[in-house]
Amino acid sequence: MYVPSASELKHYLIDRNISIRQYSEWSGVDRYHIEKLIKQFEIPVPKWVPMPDRSDFLEQFDRLGKGIDVAAHYGVSPATVTKWCRVMEVNVGDYKRPSEDKRPTDEQLYVWYELEKKSLDKIAKMLKVDREVLRTWMDDAEIERRPTNYRTLDINELELADDLAQGELKYTEIARKHGISDSTLLRFREKYDFPIKRKPE
Repeated sequence: MYVPSASELKHYLIDRNISIRQYSEWSGVDRYHIEKLIKQFEIPVPKWVPMPDRSDFLEQFDRLGKGIDVAAHYGVSPATVTKWCRVMEVNVGDYKRPSEDKRPTDEQLYVWYELEKKSLDKIAKMLKVDREVLRTWMDDAEIERRPTNYRTLDINELELADDLAQGELKYTEIARKHGISDSTLLRFREKYDFPIKRKPE
């Protein structure tokens, strides 16, 4: 009879988080002998927990929001939760909720977006949250988002071209002056191929 080594058992039962039953079926080794070897080699195999019902699993994810918290709820490892997600086709990314302490005040959002003319991408990156989360916060704060297409904005193209050509102002200063984001300014420059004289540092 094939006798697996201690390292092999650790690899499959702990590292890959395969149940004793699954390993027995795959290797052809009787469960009794596997359990005997586990005791002999003193392998700390976690207690196997059956996969929960999908609806209950989704409910816990919706309630807790993080895979590590769901794992603690069921008393399993995060790797087990990841495996369950794969089997039940659950997109973990849908349940990643940012902690509330990351949420800035409505006033701070207004300053960044309306006064400093920062883009949504830049604010989201700064706060380390998903863009969609930031959109929700903006809506809650009743801050109207700027059109993403600069052609819909009220821009004086001659003044903008003049500022770009003179190069006396930095990108951010030009963007702020004309009420557009830095990325919109760059797209505008690329489209019309405006020359830029960088301001000396």
